[in-house]
Amino acid sequence: KSEQDRECIAGAPLLRESLSLESQSRFSSLCSLLDGMGVNYIIDDHLVRGLDYYCHTAFEFTTVGDSNSNASRPVAVLAGGRYDMLATLMNSKRPVPAIGWAAGVERLALELERCGKGAFKEEFPGV
Repeated sequence: KSEQDRECIAGAPLLRESLSLESQSRFSSLCSLLDGMGVNYIIDDHLVRGLDYYCHTAFEFTTVGDSNSNASRPVAVLAGGRYDMLATLMNSKRPVPAIGWAAGVERLALELERCGKGAFKEEFPGV
């Protein structure tokens, strides 16, 4: 995500150009569903999650930045993907369709404050 990394991957082949027919179909269906629901999204051909067991779809929810020096740079607040083959890595005899995600609680709380939704402690005294 650094400038040096961006320069390195600028000429790399796009993952979207190497999708299987099944993955192309899944991706097209997902985009159609998001479009139909009016969800704004950006296709990032260089998005890579740090775990190699993801398949088909990986995603990040980002915000415009934090109050520090990253104000104009996107900051991930939630990320995840689909990982059907993970169970086989744990000795399952067959794949198990699955999707998972993780969120940065502090980043979500900061985003709520930035949007004027208030901090958790104001809405839930004693928390």
